[in-house]
Amino acid sequence: MVKSTLDAHESPSREARMAAIVRLCGLWAATWVLLLLPDVLLHWSGYAVEAAGKPKQLLFAGLIALLITTAKSRSFRMAAIAFLLINQVVWTGYVVYFGEALSPEHLLLVQEEVDDTALGALAEWRSLLPWLVALLAAGAVLAALQWREGPNARWRWRVSGWVFGILVGAATTAWMLHPRIDAAFPGKHTSSMYGPYQAAVGSLRLGFTRVAAASLNIHGQTQEPAALPPEPVMVVFVMGESINASRLSLFGFKRDTTPELAKWRAAPPAGFTFIPEIGFSGGLDTFASVPAFLRAAYWPVQAQKFGVNLFELAHAQGFKSWYLSAQTLNFLKAAGGAPHAERVATVETDEELAKLAAEVPDRGENSFILLHQRVNHSPYTTNCSSASEGINIFKPETESGDDRRRAAYDNGLRCWDRQLTALVAPFLKRRGTVHIFYMSDHNELMAENGRWGHGFTDLRVAMVPMMLLTNRPDSEVAALFKSWSPPTTYHLAQTVALAFGVRLETPDISTHRFFLNNTMPFALAGFMEVEQLEPGIYRVKRYARNGQLTGQEVTNLPEVAAANAGYGAGKSKPSPQAELSSPNDNSPRTSN
Repeated sequence: MVKSTLDAHESPSREARMAAIVRLCGLWAATWVLLLLPDVLLHWSGYAVEAAGKPKQLLFAGLIALLITTAKSRSFRMAAIAFLLINQVVWTGYVVYFGEALSPEHLLLVQEEVDDTALGALAEWRSLLPWLVALLAAGAVLAALQWREGPNARWRWRVSGWVFGILVGAATTAWMLHPRIDAAFPGKHTSSMYGPYQAAVGSLRLGFTRVAAASLNIHGQTQEPAALPPEPVMVVFVMGESINASRLSLFGFKRDTTPELAKWRAAPPAGFTFIPEIGFSGGLDTFASVPAFLRAAYWPVQAQKFGVNLFELAHAQGFKSWYLSAQTLNFLKAAGGAPHAERVATVETDEELAKLAAEVPDRGENSFILLHQRVNHSPYTTNCSSASEGINIFKPETESGDDRRRAAYDNGLRCWDRQLTALVAPFLKRRGTVHIFYMSDHNELMAENGRWGHGFTDLRVAMVPMMLLTNRPDSEVAALFKSWSPPTTYHLAQTVALAFGVRLETPDISTHRFFLNNTMPFALAGFMEVEQLEPGIYRVKRYARNGQLTGQEVTNLPEVAAANAGYGAGKSKPSPQAELSSPNDNSPRTSN
């Protein structure tokens, strides 16, 4: 009788324990699923991230879910969930906006371009909002599930919180001390739970790492005098913003994105010759490419030492100079400023920039004017908002966010086309020699290879239009520009230097190899070495800041070969306009 009574008491107790264990396992499973949700949705939507299919990441998510579920402190559980949710929001937003995983190189730019990045993201709120709502809802459900103590309290202990902290500390230490610097870089296989944190650690390690590239045999360049014509010389250099050469009707794109420049190809302004090519900028972001041009050097590494400040060079050659910009001055400051300039000024829009340019005096003296445009920076539709007639003619082919983004960008190109021709118009009437150069700071991808925007280590991001408009087509300057195929930032700096009366040369280098920065100047975020195997085909090697090789591939850019078919050493006649081959569009929601 006593035994029966004991069994009766123990049975409910065992059932209660089993029920508690089942509830705890259910809570663990639900937490596991919610932590994996962003990676699963991104992978399912076609974005270039793979964490949802990697066993290691799946098991890691399960471990983190177990540690949160069994942690004794409610405050700790809520803090851990908040930490993971912030990472997921940043990671997912970046992947949706740019089409690829967050990198430390891009994260380093936050302090330089936080306002511009925020404005660009706000312009794409229709694409980002559903993801933000989904993540916040999942986070709220997760917090609600983990808030309640109840019968789970007996299965929770402080050790779980300590283990969570030890894991974070161990990962941080490993990323900071690993012999390979790229071990601290997240990639497409990285979980959204910790990807941004790893990128932050990676950017911190980059900051502590010395810039080096011992294998490059970096050395100085030579300067030799060149004859200037017996008349005033005006050198105008226009630095553009986010121009995708593949989407210019000037080079055969199907949409009429550049009607004014297309007219220049057929019939340039009276007395001028127009030479359009496609080349490569000096970096993958404005903060990298503008200083790379102004601090002319063949190698990004030690460009501060071996480079030449073009404003210093212009002054030494007796040129008066101006730096007028529709952007901030941090890009100029990074290059060492504009010493001896007659005027350094910034404005908000390209319309105001054109007014400043028209104020440059015509005194019949040698002059150098650098103009930095704002258009076609995102948000693309705001750059010509004051005079939009004839600009916003393209409509999305579908209602998808991707098509809206492409239509807005192409309308922005029409704005750029109008602004560029208006910007240089006052200089077409100046006396003497006039050379007007154009280069964009970087490309702006529109889902080519599945990527959007710029700032990541893809050679296509550096593929930009480079053009010369000159009233002295038989000059040595024009001949030098036409001899480059493809032109690069350093080539363009050499051509500008020649217009100043200086032959700028780097001895003992290959004519088929060039270098460019990643996202910051002077290789501070790493650099790329590019070798042209044949026109349009390039072997690309990617290096970290310390000179370690982090990857290499062969990149095919047929647009470059098509646009530059008539240029290069031994060629003097431009080829007719060619239809550019369309790059692959691998965006998750590509319209048919």
